[in-house]
Amino acid sequence: MSKELIIKIIRISAILALTPVTIIVLIPWIPGSLFFLTVWGFFLTNCYFFIGLFIRNSKQKKKFLSRHYAILWGLNWIITLVYWSILFSIDPTPVYLRIIFHTFPIFFTAIEFPFNDAKLKRKHYKSLYFVMLAYFILYCITTLVNGEGIYPGIDFSSIFIVYVIIASIVISIIVLEIGRVIKNKITQDNKKTLRENDVEIPETKVRRYNLINSP
Repeated sequence: MSKELIIKIIRISAILALTPVTIIVLIPWIPGSLFFLTVWGFFLTNCYFFIGLFIRNSKQKKKFLSRHYAILWGLNWIITLVYWSILFSIDPTPVYLRIIFHTFPIFFTAIEFPFNDAKLKRKHYKSLYFVMLAYFILYCITTLVNGEGIYPGIDFSSIFIVYVIIASIVISIIVLEIGRVIKNKITQDNKKTLRENDVEIPETKVRRYNLINSP
C-alpha cells in the first residue's frame, strides 16, 4: 500500500469521525463553543483533513499544510495532556463528549504523523504560539468580563492559571522538538532507502545483461 493511499484513508476516516461532531454539536453551540481551546483544536483538525483531502496538490498547499500540521501537533498535545491530567475531573461535559473532543483530534493527528510531508520546522512554531496567544487574550477578556474563568478554577484569583500557562508552553516545546527530531529521522531513512534503490537498479541491469550475453 502506497504512502499516498494510507494518507488518503487516514484523512477520509478523520473527516468521517470529526465532521458529524462539528456539524451536530459544535456549530449549533457557536459562539459559546469558541471559548474553549479544545474546540479550537477540533475545528483546526477538521479543517486540516478537509484541506488535505480535497484541495488540489500544489507547492502552496504543501507549505500551508506543513505549517497547519505544526499547529495541530503542538496544540492537540497541549489540549490532550493538560485536559486529561488537570481538567478532566472538573469538566461537567458528558463523558462521551469529553472522550470524543479530547481523543479524536490527537488520534488522527498522531497516526498521520509518520506518513505526511510536514517537516515541523522551527520557523513554524511561531504559528502555534500565535494561536495560543490569541486564545490567551480571549480567555483573559472573557474572564475579566464574566468575573470567572471559562475553565473552573483557572482565573486571576488563583496562581493555578500560571501553572497551566507554563505547562502549556513547556509541553508545546517538548512535543514540537520531539516531533521535529523524529520527522528528520524519517526523512533521512526515506532518502537512504531511495539511494539504495538507485544503486540496486543499475546492478540489476548489469546482472541481466551478463546473463543474456553469457556464452
